[in-house]
Amino acid sequence: MAKEFTSTDKGDRIKWYLDEDHSALKSLLQNDEWRQHAEIVKQQIKRRTTFRVTLPGNHETIYIKHDHPRSLRHRLKSVWRLKGKHEYEIAHALQTRGVTTVPVIGWGKRGTESFFITGVVPEALDFWEMWQRCRDDQNRRRRFLEELTKFVTSMTNAGVHHLDFHFGNILARIDETPVWFYLLDFSNIAMLHRLTTFQRKQLLAGLYNLLEGLSPTEQLSFFRAADLCEAMDEVDPVGKEIVSLVVKHSYLRWSGRRRKLVSPSSMCERHNTSQGKWLLRSKINLETATAVLGEYNKGASNKEQQAERLIHVESQSFIIKVFNGSKRNTEQSGDEKFWLKKNRLSLYGIQILEAVAWFRAGDDRRIIVIESPDIVPLYEQLEQVEQTQKRTLLYSLAKLIARLHNFMVWQENMRPDMFEVLAGSLENESHVILRESKGLKFEIFISRQKVTDDLFQILSPMPDAVSEIDKYRFVSYYRKATFTTKVECRQLTTFLKQPG
Repeated sequence: MAKEFTSTDKGDRIKWYLDEDHSALKSLLQNDEWRQHAEIVKQQIKRRTTFRVTLPGNHETIYIKHDHPRSLRHRLKSVWRLKGKHEYEIAHALQTRGVTTVPVIGWGKRGTESFFITGVVPEALDFWEMWQRCRDDQNRRRRFLEELTKFVTSMTNAGVHHLDFHFGNILARIDETPVWFYLLDFSNIAMLHRLTTFQRKQLLAGLYNLLEGLSPTEQLSFFRAADLCEAMDEVDPVGKEIVSLVVKHSYLRWSGRRRKLVSPSSMCERHNTSQGKWLLRSKINLETATAVLGEYNKGASNKEQQAERLIHVESQSFIIKVFNGSKRNTEQSGDEKFWLKKNRLSLYGIQILEAVAWFRAGDDRRIIVIESPDIVPLYEQLEQVEQTQKRTLLYSLAKLIARLHNFMVWQENMRPDMFEVLAGSLENESHVILRESKGLKFEIFISRQKVTDDLFQILSPMPDAVSEIDKYRFVSYYRKATFTTKVECRQLTTFLKQPG
């Protein structure tokens, strides 16, 4: 039973409900002093702010999510369902039904605003960081995937319908050999008696980034955990359905994300300076962005030199791309199109040089800052590396092309110079990247002919060091990543062999 008490501040008082007797926390909340020990971790200007609070004395860390709706619709919803209270109740329902979650401490309310308090899991890491540590060790990888399938089974058995299930909502911890998983976000969960087949596929769609890199046998274990199939020959059809769900969900979310990318939001920070206006992604801060612009202005003597330049700042490299702001109101400007396309590809998980800052000056100059890590041309690298590394590169390239096609992104003219390798990254899976987004089109449907054209344009100019067997391996890697059946794959290789 949660203990109730009220803060003693002179303004609008907050009514708190705590699960346990946290004396240090209760004192901070009651005297309304917790903000003095808090730092903002994440801020959604129009809806929610997340604070990390370090308690004095025992230095325990907790998180407080403050829901402060501004729109009329969200304020009206909060009248009959406070977000903080809802998450608190869902978290306890999950624990009752056997789903492991982060520690839940309590909640609070003040009018239509609400607060949700959680603890931390000691030594826990982000899901993807833990996977990077486990995937190359055979025993750890097997244990990781076994425990993850159990976690998925616990969610399906509990009737957890999570509308925003993804890796960012999962924490992982290794305790000697076992791997433990903890659900982190409870805001988009409905507790049902039983999940439908479609809802179970939606749940696994949140693990798509992991599933596409697993072997068919490993994929089958997840599909069995979600009660989607039992036999190996059913893996590809089920996988294809999950991919279509991921793509549909991403396309539906794009309109909202697009708005967030052109205005101050949880995805972009806006800064107004004397030189102009900045929109910054999380990978760059204002100080670095200003330094990049300063270095660029030093060396820019005429408009032709200003078109595109490589800038080095604080051991980091960036590409500056400049547009002239001639289109207004009726048409989308070139810089906005470029900014949105780069970020859309990145949000779809396509490895590309990312646009991290967008600057609009008062003199109609529009500048996009693109990250520029150390890269080397892929086709040159294929000539130089050993056979094992060559397979790794072809596997990474196949995954990249498969991701493009899965998300209905097509390039009419695939050129060898479009693909680069991150220098010194041969130990990682995601090291082949797209250098540019020019010519990439978002389609509603990609025909087999377009797929064949793309693959032919990639395979035909490959160096002599890449044998015919290597090319067949590439097509095999592509098949697995797109969940193409073996019959379709044989048809594809037949088309690729045909002259012209």
